[in-house]
Amino acid sequence: MSTRYYTCANYADTMPSVAIVMRTYERPLLLARALTSVSQQSCRDWHLVVVNNGGDPASVDKVIDISRLANPTAAITVLHLTERVGMEEASNRGLAATDSEFFAIHDDDDTWRPEFLDVAMATMRDNPGASAVVTGVTRVHETFSSGRVWPVRHEKFFLVPERLTFEGMIGNNTFPPIAALFRRSLLDIVRPPTAPASPPRTPGAARQSGNPSIRSCRSCAP
Repeated sequence: MSTRYYTCANYADTMPSVAIVMRTYERPLLLARALTSVSQQSCRDWHLVVVNNGGDPASVDKVIDISRLANPTAAITVLHLTERVGMEEASNRGLAATDSEFFAIHDDDDTWRPEFLDVAMATMRDNPGASAVVTGVTRVHETFSSGRVWPVRHEKFFLVPERLTFEGMIGNNTFPPIAALFRRSLLDIVRPPTAPASPPRTPGAARQSGNPSIRSCRSCAP
């Protein structure tokens, strides 16, 4: 099996290929790790919107300023919400601040492998009728100690066809947001639920830490 990569670079002054929304609240250590996850993507054609969901603005700004020192050309926007809102609302506000061909939700307790965006975008462009691509993940259980994050155990979270049916996704956390890349056009055509085709699967290219949830994407997925 061969993998074909598309050139993921934006040489013209146009919208980025991928908008990434990162929700965070009072977790600077995890936020720093998540920013590194995005910055290390082999695909550079992205715009990251960090949504500070009611937390201390100074703490978030400090972490982002440090990240910018290491990656000064990164396209990063910060939205400071004065009051906490639901996960879905935080996602929608971040998406409203961007324009792109695709979008992804990357929370502050998650990480991607460096090739995630490249592989996911190639899969989407090879399947122009698909609304999203979903990968398997590694679920990592962690603990905080002495100002650091320590892994406790990890487990593979494989996708099976039964998880990606309409019935399988109703009322269940079928996959975590970090595992998906969505086509932006979905935001213009969202309708009451109908039975969509299952998205194509890509071998595990994402790593997840924290609790899986797709509630954050229910307002923007078909």
